[in-house]
Amino acid sequence: MAPRFIRVLKPLHHNKVAVQGGVNVDLLAVPKHPYAAMENWGLSVFVEQKILLDPEVSSFSYQMDLTMVLVHEICHQWLGDLVTPMWWDDVWIKEGFAHYFEFVGSDFLFPKWNMGAALIRMLADIMGQTAFQRGINRFQ
Repeated sequence: MAPRFIRVLKPLHHNKVAVQGGVNVDLLAVPKHPYAAMENWGLSVFVEQKILLDPEVSSFSYQMDLTMVLVHEICHQWLGDLVTPMWWDDVWIKEGFAHYFEFVGSDFLFPKWNMGAALIRMLADIMGQTAFQRGINRFQ
């Protein structure tokens, strides 16, 4: 899954060292870690449950969660480790890009996962929030 997503990032990032093989993007599963995952330049560390997957027995939501975490941390290789905000007040930008790419990456890897949410969001934008909320209330 990780190599496929890295191919998605290549056209978006022109840094030849980071994208064209000058730096490895290694993934390490550990039994215990204070966070679900932590990116470091060239190495992302994951709690085992957030990176190891058996597609035959893993639930759909588990696979989605794993994909989002994986994509988020890989994205930080370029936006957060290679390009870092000058101060912690600006950390929202690197997290914003990583969160954005969670959806871009999961959509590339599994195109139908977010289709329902995307269509509902478009419907809400077209209808307006008030009319959409009324429709939801009637639907329930």
